[in-house]
Amino acid sequence: MIAAYIFLYFSFTGSAATDRKYWVETANYGVSMVDSLANTIADEVAANLNEVQNVYTDYGEKTAWRNSIPWSKLHLMRILSLDKGYNMLNRNGDDLLRYKMPRAELSSFRYVQGNKSIYLSNRKKDLHTKLFDAVYLGCKKTEEPDPIVFIQELNTCYNLIGERIEYHSEANFPEFSMVKYLPGKCAN
Repeated sequence: MIAAYIFLYFSFTGSAATDRKYWVETANYGVSMVDSLANTIADEVAANLNEVQNVYTDYGEKTAWRNSIPWSKLHLMRILSLDKGYNMLNRNGDDLLRYKMPRAELSSFRYVQGNKSIYLSNRKKDLHTKLFDAVYLGCKKTEEPDPIVFIQELNTCYNLIGERIEYHSEANFPEFSMVKYLPGKCAN
């Protein structure tokens, strides 16, 4: 009987340790990536004279975390809205006075009088139907990102500006970068 318990212990201990290490990495590096992205977006919005800014983010299928972090956009929105005082907008341009959060998220959005407004999207459909002031796309760290992203439906190009937010990790975890694009001229 004791031999069976010893067998089970050694069988599952390694797997449990690996999973724990993975989730610790996901939490540490995932939140760090989102925080860096929020700071970059905040700088972009603050530097722009437009009252409303449209920002698109996409981690990309190739660069996604092994298990997706479904709260990444919500966390980004929370940081921008609550910590930096931006007014979050929905697709119709209306202020998000209250936003339904996951059960574990205790905060909600509030409207701050007189501050800039931002519409933040990670919907691929939006990229093909709406013009954005800044676009952040994920790419593998070992790959060079496309210098120009052409959106045929809008006849619009977004040009790579060289700004990268690096996602570092250990060998068993995919590393990637978030690269920034701004609207610009299409190459001839």
